[in-house]
Amino acid sequence: MNPASAEYPVSSVDDAYNTCHPDIPLEAGDPRCVDLTRWRGGLNLTSTLARRIQRSPAPLFHKQLVTGHRGCGKSTELKQLQARLREQRHFVVSFDVEEMLDPNDLQYLDVLLALARAVNEAMAVSDLGYTPEQVQALLDEVWTLYQQDRGRALLRGAFPDWP
Repeated sequence: MNPASAEYPVSSVDDAYNTCHPDIPLEAGDPRCVDLTRWRGGLNLTSTLARRIQRSPAPLFHKQLVTGHRGCGKSTELKQLQARLREQRHFVVSFDVEEMLDPNDLQYLDVLLALARAVNEAMAVSDLGYTPEQVQALLDEVWTLYQQDRGRALLRGAFPDWP
């Protein structure tokens, strides 16, 4: 069953499970998304994270670790945050590591390259007005920085186990 094409209310336990499948995050605006602010002691996670991101001065950008059990709504909350930030004209890049890489054989450089690819793809379809040449120049600059001792030191600061 495709959850987006389900008839509501559902008529069986199997349909209910498949409509709320824990492996399929809900997109922003999905009517099945429930606001849990009341049960989080008044904390609206999306609003709180958006505010923290907006208030973070460069180069001290906000970093947030989101954890929880499978199917508890981490990806759904991040999709809500992504939509909210895009509505406010922020450039947002997101990607699923498991779709691009093997989580059982992961190196920092693999993640950085996957991130560079995701940035490149997001910039290509954005309305920011960057040319492919400008995107390539940015990626070249990041690669050059990585190859320099200063760049490795910066990465080690962000990732203590960096090689």
